[in-house]
Amino acid sequence: MTGLLHHHATTGPTGRADGSRRTMAMAGRALPVAAMLMVLSGCKPTQPDPVGPEQCVVNRRVHGEDRAPIDMGDGLISTEATYLSFPGPSGAMSVANTTVKDCRSGRTLLLKRRTHNAPRKIDFDHSAKVDALLTSSQGRGVAAARLAYLAAEARRQGIEAYADEPSDANRESCGCSVFYPELRGDKQSYAERMQ
Repeated sequence: MTGLLHHHATTGPTGRADGSRRTMAMAGRALPVAAMLMVLSGCKPTQPDPVGPEQCVVNRRVHGEDRAPIDMGDGLISTEATYLSFPGPSGAMSVANTTVKDCRSGRTLLLKRRTHNAPRKIDFDHSAKVDALLTSSQGRGVAAARLAYLAAEARRQGIEAYADEPSDANRESCGCSVFYPELRGDKQSYAERMQ
């Protein structure tokens, strides 16, 4: 034991007799040199396109998350997102939505799955209805027709549904880049946005 303590004290934490961090200093200088070489050679670092839906998951720590997107076929994807708020004047609240996106047009339809707001006693859970609705939309034609069907049927069943043309319709979403990169068209690619 004494030998080990003595060795550490005389050689330093790096194991070198002079206790220097020469190796670490050299590695620190290598990174800027590598970046300079990339610039001079015309290379630029890029973030690769996502290779799987799990890379689209967004975790907002205690405020919720966007789950991995699901391919619905015909250029449509769906993503479930949950949002949580801390107790305040209006109380604590949690919401879960499913967003269906047409990767060709960028149009979206938001379906409210569930809401819980304890102080106001506003609670509903339409998760089973939303899941059944998404399944029933299979084979209902092209993406635009399916979005119209989903919106009309959701309202008929008492599910809040919001159709919109998002301001980011000219930008590819992560899920669309995974499942339908060929539908990007002239939209800005997801990989470009993440650089």
